[in-house]
Amino acid sequence: MALQVRSSAKSGTKKIKSKEDERSRIVEMAAEILLEDIRSKVYDTKYFPRNGWNYGCYPASSVTSKKTISRLKQIPSSEEIGEIGFVNLKRFENKNFDGLKTVEIEDILDVTDNYEMSSADFTWFYSKFTNSKSDGWNGFMEKSHNNVAYHSSKIIPVPFIKNPPSDYDTIFTSLVEAAKQCQKQVQKIVFVTFDQPLYHKAREILASIDLDNDLYNLSSVQVRLGGFHLLMSFLGAIGFIMDGSGLKEAFCEIYAENSSEKALSGHAYARAIRGHFLVQLALSELIFSSMELSDTEKGLMDTFLLDLGTEHFGDNLHHEDLKTIKDKFIEHLTSIQKRSYRKTLDTVLANGLISKRFH
Repeated sequence: MALQVRSSAKSGTKKIKSKEDERSRIVEMAAEILLEDIRSKVYDTKYFPRNGWNYGCYPASSVTSKKTISRLKQIPSSEEIGEIGFVNLKRFENKNFDGLKTVEIEDILDVTDNYEMSSADFTWFYSKFTNSKSDGWNGFMEKSHNNVAYHSSKIIPVPFIKNPPSDYDTIFTSLVEAAKQCQKQVQKIVFVTFDQPLYHKAREILASIDLDNDLYNLSSVQVRLGGFHLLMSFLGAIGFIMDGSGLKEAFCEIYAENSSEKALSGHAYARAIRGHFLVQLALSELIFSSMELSDTEKGLMDTFLLDLGTEHFGDNLHHEDLKTIKDKFIEHLTSIQKRSYRKTLDTVLANGLISKRFH
């Protein structure tokens, strides 16, 4: 395409007299195209004229790069080039030290039976109760946050560590580099995310650090478990705590028995999320159907749902009338709890609420 454009621009109506002139003309055009490609590495070619070169009609500041590239007097070796973009490996000496034994675990929250529910979740429960074909949880939450201001995060490539990722030295090196970046940015804390196998080793490394002799400032590093593995562990904890409550029987209404066990253990992540949502919807439908809402309260909730996806919906979630209806829902839930969770699930299974939602 560039050859055709340059040919039409340069030749005009000029006729080529012989094959020699045609060959030299092609060589000249190829040389000009090559020259343009070379200049594009240094100059911004969008300021260059399409119809041939004219060096006197544009200021130097519009085409000249602000950065100068000095000519190399000696070509660097492949080893020197290979060191660019890599971090020198640092050795972790306390590999036999079981630092996790020094970690103290304590409850930071008081044990309470008070139910807490967000207004957005409660509104979604009501929307599914009144119309089973309404938006799912993902679609509902996406619409409810359409007008929420947010900031885009920046992803910056970091240097490589030429070592197996599961090795203690590799993890130790990454923690040291994170601490360095924390000091450069004048931060007090830096968060480093690992997958579950690497997270365990990173916790061991940080637990073995002597705070009185912290050469690399690793006390400023806080490691956290990746979001996916964190949710898997959370789902597994729910399955462990709710064992024998009838939750497994509820899941068996949706999946096979083996699949239900994997979902409750947190290993089958997608199935676990879907199963918990369906059970939650079935329980909320049971609660809504057994509680009394006045026509005024129903009309108010329906009006709130009409504003879904608009800037007014966020204000509706903080409305006092909505909080009153939600408190009424929680109060009724507390009264149902006295019948025991097992009896409530038996009622759900007997009415086929989960199978209706699934199909």
